[in-house]
Amino acid sequence: MDHRGVTKISTGTTIMAVEFDGGVVVGSDSRVSAGQSVVNCFFNKLEPLHDRIYCALSGSAADAQAMVDLINYQLELHSLETEMPPRVLAAATLVKGLSYKHPELSAHLLVAGWDPQNGGQLLKYETQLSGRPWPFISLD
Repeated sequence: MDHRGVTKISTGTTIMAVEFDGGVVVGSDSRVSAGQSVVNCFFNKLEPLHDRIYCALSGSAADAQAMVDLINYQLELHSLETEMPPRVLAAATLVKGLSYKHPELSAHLLVAGWDPQNGGQLLKYETQLSGRPWPFISLD
């Protein structure tokens, strides 16, 4: 209950990611809500962007999935052109660019993965990309 005696109903996304020596672990709930109603209890909020790079979705499920599909395509092209796996920072930079270019999208992606140059990394985008690695991230 809040200070007015009203019971608060929380139906938001819960995402957590932790970096460890050699990689990252990402987890999330599986609910999709519309206001106070849960409309889907079994939605996978962890999506691959590439072989060793994943993202955790929050916000509009449709917007987040559209962003994932586009970034996945761009990373695959990049990988084919360079004949190297993409870096985690490259994936996070694509998320930042897409979010900046399309502010009407109501989605936030947490990017987590491993690359040979920097190992395990966690990067999130809110109003600006945090280019430094985070030991853990929690979105609620």
